[in-house]
Amino acid sequence: MAMKVRTAIAGTMTGLLILGPALFPAMAEEARAVPVVVRQIQYEAYAPSLEMTGSVQPANSTDLGFRGAGRIGERFADVGDRVAAGEPLARLDAIQQEAALAAAEAAVRAEQAQRDQAEADHARLAALLESGSTTRSAVDRAYATLQVASGIVEATEAELALARDALANTTLSSPVDGLITARHAEAGEVVQPAQPVFTVAEDGIRDAVFDVYEAGLLTLDEDTGIELRVMFNGEHGFAGHVREISPSIDLRTGTILVKVAIDAPPEVMPLGATVVGRASLRPRQAIVLPPTALTLGKDGASVWVVTQPEGRLELRPVTVLSFESDKVVLSGGVEDGETVVTSGPRAMRPGLPVDPTEEAAR
Repeated sequence: MAMKVRTAIAGTMTGLLILGPALFPAMAEEARAVPVVVRQIQYEAYAPSLEMTGSVQPANSTDLGFRGAGRIGERFADVGDRVAAGEPLARLDAIQQEAALAAAEAAVRAEQAQRDQAEADHARLAALLESGSTTRSAVDRAYATLQVASGIVEATEAELALARDALANTTLSSPVDGLITARHAEAGEVVQPAQPVFTVAEDGIRDAVFDVYEAGLLTLDEDTGIELRVMFNGEHGFAGHVREISPSIDLRTGTILVKVAIDAPPEVMPLGATVVGRASLRPRQAIVLPPTALTLGKDGASVWVVTQPEGRLELRPVTVLSFESDKVVLSGGVEDGETVVTSGPRAMRPGLPVDPTEEAAR
């Protein structure tokens, strides 16, 4: 009997030894430290660079339109033409304006004749008054007639000036020396007052215009210097500075318009040419880690921190300043001197003991 009992106990112990790891996996894992690669972090000045791609645009561009309505009878310029200040670009059909001018000129001549007659009558009566051949009341009536005639002449001369302006306004001229960059209407088309017909880029200052995502503007201001390169002539760089940052975001693209004034543009810089800009932004206190150190979850970005002196994992939410191809830059969430896991197994959990190995020198 005793032999049977001892045999049964031995069998039970053997079964427990065999099943032990399967029955208590958590206890077995707890006893085994996970190897990880770590880095002791320290905040340092980080000056990121911002690369932008845009195009060369005129600093000053003007939409030109007629002051009055009408049908375009002639067009003298096209897109790509260089124009001088005062050069005619297009003309409206001016039949009505020419007729109105002729009528105004005739009216002025007629009223001037009436005034001249009234002036002669007044002079004649004034001479007769001196000799006693007429009365003062007759002279006064002649003077009043002369004043009325002079006023009518002034009114018709003002109408004549308006008629001349209306005829002159049927010709659209360039107000500046520049390049026509767009045509908005064709010959034969009826246009309204101030409706754009041409767009003229004024000669002179050129801008490099970029659409930049909001995150790229965190440390960009109007004092920032920009290194520029035109794509077709990329071997030669030139300098620029931020001239204007739009106060609003383009809701379609999520970008902000940035205009960079080109300080000393090269001799050949066609409008619309693709230009690349690189800016060294103001330094900020940040921590630079490899992308493998970052964990992304539903609650945002975080890193694994090794607690001291326990040597266990703690998941810490962090603030990401920027993502780059070979690094991630943090601006908060961890402290100087803490130890962060930069590489480790995929399956990690808070409280897990680790066997840390210092990262190789960078």
